[in-house]
Amino acid sequence: MSEVAAIRTAIEGVASRNLGKESFERVSIREDVDHAGDDALFVDIAMKPANGRLSSEDSVKMRVEVSNALLSIGETRFPYLTFSYPDDIPAVDDLRETESKYSTRRAS
Repeated sequence: MSEVAAIRTAIEGVASRNLGKESFERVSIREDVDHAGDDALFVDIAMKPANGRLSSEDSVKMRVEVSNALLSIGETRFPYLTFSYPDDIPAVDDLRETESKYSTRRAS
């Protein structure tokens, strides 16, 4: 299994256990550098429309469990986790290209 496939499998497993497989459509992963110049993972979980918004408690639980799942497979990059919904209006800075100019590998 490739590195990106292992990362995706770990994140999808956490999302399925915590949100239910029917609650989200997909997991997108982008490898990039963060604001401090460190390698990072930018993860978006696309939620299905009928499920309502995620509570802050569930959001924090997901962030902790995703971090732990990644650490358990040896992935040390920090995962920046977002949840997107079909009715979300993207912020101007979210309208970037899928492939970052800093990334050497495409993860999504």
